[in-house]
Amino acid sequence: MPIAGHSHDPVRSTRSNFRGMQNSLRKIALRKVDRFFLSSETETRELSEVCNFSKTRIAPMPVDLRVFHAMDRKTARAKLGWKADGLYVLYVGRLEERKGLRELMQASRILAPRLPNLHFVAVGSGPLATESASNTTFLGQVRYEDLPTYYNAADACVLPSHGESWGRVVLESLACQTPVIATWTGCIPALMSENVAGIFTVPIRNSAALAEKISQALSGTAALRNRIERGKLVRYDSDNFVRQMLANYEELVASYR
Repeated sequence: MPIAGHSHDPVRSTRSNFRGMQNSLRKIALRKVDRFFLSSETETRELSEVCNFSKTRIAPMPVDLRVFHAMDRKTARAKLGWKADGLYVLYVGRLEERKGLRELMQASRILAPRLPNLHFVAVGSGPLATESASNTTFLGQVRYEDLPTYYNAADACVLPSHGESWGRVVLESLACQTPVIATWTGCIPALMSENVAGIFTVPIRNSAALAEKISQALSGTAALRNRIERGKLVRYDSDNFVRQMLANYEELVASYR
């Protein structure tokens, strides 16, 4: 019976001893599997030093377009108790350094004097949950079914990660027609090559550039929302992902009959 493996490595370790251990484990795994599924081309390139490309297939992490969709922003804000005239920037994910949280906090401090009605809202848990800034709220975990309300209530979503295997929150936000500010990692290169609108890119570990791009995005949120085409996200829908994986598994099984 053929064996399939999946990798969703968010970022390569900068510690040489740990990175060496990662690669050793991958080599062991790759000797055992017949097909290896990765989230992006970036992961494939990074894995090239330990993997035979003939075994790899790209299988981007999907978004459920039935769950994540646009709704009236005023209604979403009223449901969450957010100010109707406020500016809200949303972060969803682990609260840790590799996600760019320190740069985001610094960007919030840069923007505070210029935009007194700006609020940063962080959804998630992690070691940086105790970070503080006057215009930032840490909500902790929220229910999955409530996430679309947060995306719709926000003016923009930000993902300043140092590295991502894919970054599904980008697709979730765009599916709700909320613009995204993100570093050039994970799904961003693929979406940009497909001319998906509503994405602003920033350099990694650059708080000043992040602050400037957030300010730029907030200046035209309404127009940006109208430019985001859900039709360009259909290929990443959960149903398409299931069909793609079934086809891959059937092909793999057929090759062993």
